Amino acid sequence: MGCRRWIVAGMVTLMLGLGPVEKAQPAPPQLSGYAGRLPDSQFLNLPAVNRPLHELLGARYTAFRNRFQVLFPIGLVGRDLVAEACVRSQCATRRAAFALDLDTGKVAAAFFTRHTFEIYGDADHRYLDLPPGLRHWITRVTDENSPGRIQFQFR
Repeated sequence: MGCRRWIVAGMVTLMLGLGPVEKAQPAPPQLSGYAGRLPDSQFLNLPAVNRPLHELLGARYTAFRNRFQVLFPIGLVGRDLVAEACVRSQCATRRAAFALDLDTGKVAAAFFTRHTFEIYGDADHRYLDLPPGLRHWITRVTDENSPGRIQFQFR
């Protein structure tokens, strides 16, 4: 009789969709807490950062990560977390950055090479469609390093 109760209890559990009890998963890290820290490998490997960057950049992901040699503190512009870096000894001409919207998880990224920004994201070939964090970075890099004509390539 005792065995029959366990079988019935198991069937009821399966019918109710409760299934076996799983261990509680740790909460994802609060990304806003990374503001002010450096975008090191630990940060870049977080699933909430790594996955959207991989999806956005595709084959260019490795080239993007290779520019993360000299790191700058992660910024917070509105609700965008902005990470930037450059190639050692070439910071004036070879930079990369991305902005991650803390509310939606969407990401936009850009390479800067000499006088050209190569931009990846939802912007439809318009600077004003870029996330505020990425626009802020582009403006600052342009002011610091690029007197003259700037080109934008939207991908």
